[in-house]
Amino acid sequence: MLVEPPTAETPKNDDAQAQLVRTNLSWLLRLRWGAVRVARSGTRLHALDNDGGSPMSRHSPLARLAALSLTVVMLAGGALATGCGSSAPAGATGGAVPDAADQHCVVNGALAPTKVGMCVMPAAGGADGGSSQELDGGDDGGPGVPSTDYGPPLYNQEGYDDDCKYHVSFTSTPIREGADVTFTVTVASLDPAGPATGAKVYADVFLTAVHPAPISNPKTTETPGAGVYEVGPFVFDASGRWTVRFHMNEMCSDAPADSPHGHAAFYVDVP
Repeated sequence: MLVEPPTAETPKNDDAQAQLVRTNLSWLLRLRWGAVRVARSGTRLHALDNDGGSPMSRHSPLARLAALSLTVVMLAGGALATGCGSSAPAGATGGAVPDAADQHCVVNGALAPTKVGMCVMPAAGGADGGSSQELDGGDDGGPGVPSTDYGPPLYNQEGYDDDCKYHVSFTSTPIREGADVTFTVTVASLDPAGPATGAKVYADVFLTAVHPAPISNPKTTETPGAGVYEVGPFVFDASGRWTVRFHMNEMCSDAPADSPHGHAAFYVDVP
């Protein structure tokens, strides 16, 4: 009688795969026919019992079982080797830089929001007050005053946009050098209050004005009615303190004081 093969769940990690290899090898060596020696001669598979008996046909049940067992072991070993050779980035993760909460839209202890009105498309050939190519920060006009320049980057994972139209917060997948990173951005309008839907959020990601993130073909996916946007992937190709600037309604001219056009930048550390 042959030893029944062991049953096991599908391996979930490298340790489980290694255990599967050891289990299959142990089972193969414990066949009740004794120490089965498998050799290939021409096109025939031979198995000799303990007494040196005659070779069996490759079509015999034992020969088939031995061949199948060896195949399982080799496949499991290959999977283990492949898993061990993974080159996915690992180690410490980065993220937003902690500091005092953003207060640039607070006046005398109260929030001073800018009312958001209708989107007006910029005139042909005219400037809309904000360009994704302008990577350096600038001074904003203070609470309630639109600005044609970018405000300074913010600390933490939430704050107000440069012109005090939106509250912006974000989370992300693990941030490591060389890894694909996707941001989940939540944008809420301050006046009128509520989710900023249809804002077509996208991001500029850069280490310095001359070191943007590599081209990664990021895309934006909006959760309908929630003001939540998934933006990415982006790749941080060096360690350091990066800037991530989120743009809202960039297609609208920034000239009107109540334009939905907005942007908010955050510092992100990459170890």
